[in-house]
Amino acid sequence: MRNSQTLLPVTILALGAAATAQWTQITPTNSPTPRIEAQMAIDTGANATVLFGGADNGGFPPTTFSDTWTFDGLDWTQQSPTNVPPARYFGGMAYDVGRGVTVLYGGLVATLFGANYRDDTWEWNGTDWTQVTTAATPGSLIGNPGVGEVTIAYDFVGQRIVLFGGELFQGIVPAPNVTLEYDGVNWTQASPAVSPPRRSQASLCTAPTLGGVLLFGGTNFNNPPGPNGEIVWNDTWVYDSLADTWTQLQPTGTLPTARAGASLLFDPNLGLYVLHGGYTDNNGTIQPLSDTWTFDGTTWTDVSSTYGSPSGPRVRFASAEAPHGCQVLFGGSSAVFGTINNETWMQGCTGTTARSWNTRSWLDISSSRLNGTLTRPSAMRPRPTLLSIDTRRNPSTIDTPELPSWSASNGV
Repeated sequence: MRNSQTLLPVTILALGAAATAQWTQITPTNSPTPRIEAQMAIDTGANATVLFGGADNGGFPPTTFSDTWTFDGLDWTQQSPTNVPPARYFGGMAYDVGRGVTVLYGGLVATLFGANYRDDTWEWNGTDWTQVTTAATPGSLIGNPGVGEVTIAYDFVGQRIVLFGGELFQGIVPAPNVTLEYDGVNWTQASPAVSPPRRSQASLCTAPTLGGVLLFGGTNFNNPPGPNGEIVWNDTWVYDSLADTWTQLQPTGTLPTARAGASLLFDPNLGLYVLHGGYTDNNGTIQPLSDTWTFDGTTWTDVSSTYGSPSGPRVRFASAEAPHGCQVLFGGSSAVFGTINNETWMQGCTGTTARSWNTRSWLDISSSRLNGTLTRPSAMRPRPTLLSIDTRRNPSTIDTPELPSWSASNGV
């Protein structure tokens, strides 16, 4: 078990209106071109969502992108960094709150007859990319040129990036069920006694209320071969990187349909985890999904009737948190090999009368927990909105900016 104790300044926003959960398409003035499987993550230091790369599989050979865009909740802006990572899609990207950088790892680059693998690590500081040379890489630890179809997430408690699963050969061989961690210096392999079965395209997100990262679903492709198509999962797991422990949760009630490639994000406005879309396998036929579920740590709830859905089922999209507690989906297609788009959809944004900053506190993200969750300081309100955690600023000097008003015309 690792020992780590760090206090992070936390800024809390009190809301004058409830968060808006409905999925709504917005129409930015500028947008990235249509693409699938872009890498995307929130950058809370810059209060923007960062998108890198992706692919257009409509041509021959397919086009793989290496452009960087940021989204401020209203519009997309293409960035012009001095250093640019090689083009890729189906990689992993997550924001490291403790160090204030966005981490990009792995992915694929399209070729005439399949794809080649990336095994490099890059960090975005808000203006430029820097490649990080590590003593070990996920590829070297697993024994492959790199890892594709990979998901990574930041563990607030352990203060490190967690990687689980992925794909090793032309979309048919899942990575072994090893858990890898990145601390800003090196990739290392954890040694949990129990792990989820091997899989690719799992949904993984930071889980501050559960003390680690949350994993749902994924696919084992058709490996070993079977008569009924892909093996997809609908199991729920939490990983605690301080204790090197995976715990399979046993949610009550109805579970979401088994799926892979879904969006899974933490909604700080409601303190819930939101699962959307992806695909399932129906007796050998890939079936895109359009449903939305929330998870409170105990129960999955189908909220499709209240959240609505982006226009029809969609797969191979990018998803991330966005400014003002929102969640954003970008691009994708209505079928695995369908026409791709560059649509932007949002949900979960704060209401129309967001008030000024009024609560500042310190959140202890050491191993202190209560019933398996983080200890909540008494100064925090029952359902706070966590808008930024920034170790680079002294909480006594945090300013109190005026927040913009949001209305239905903004799509939020």
